[in-house]
Amino acid sequence: MTDALLLAVAAATGAAVMIVELMAVRLLAPWFGQTLPVWTNVIGVVLLALAIGQWLGGRWAEAGRGFRPVGLLIVAGALALALPDLVAWISPATLPGDLSLEEAYPFVTLGSLLVALPVIGLPMAAMGAVAPWLVRVSREAGHRPGAASRRVLAPGGAA
Repeated sequence: MTDALLLAVAAATGAAVMIVELMAVRLLAPWFGQTLPVWTNVIGVVLLALAIGQWLGGRWAEAGRGFRPVGLLIVAGALALALPDLVAWISPATLPGDLSLEEAYPFVTLGSLLVALPVIGLPMAAMGAVAPWLVRVSREAGHRPGAASRRVLAPGGAA
């Protein structure tokens, strides 16, 4: 993989992570608002999913299995495109109607987490798995792994 393509994929993956994270809060807002618990749940799910994705991506890269960053990005993109529909489908089931604001607060906290885990976690895990593959396909991976990691993680924001 050329250096320019490596940088472009890493930067695009990092940008996509930020876009999906910010979009997720906006998509959850009609049901759960944009309160601190909602932001905390979304950020926590994103960080957890990225860590899981990077761990899995590292295992796949070491094993040399057939997964490639392009395939992971296609999966992540498809899941991200489905976010509005998935949120609209799952969110009403986690938030009972006819509650006062005080009664709804626990449902807002738990409901936003229950929706964020599958809906945001899956595309984020797929995007997180891309970075280890990019390190593996880098020309410097064999003799300068630190330089290869730096080339991938810096432009992608460690996504």
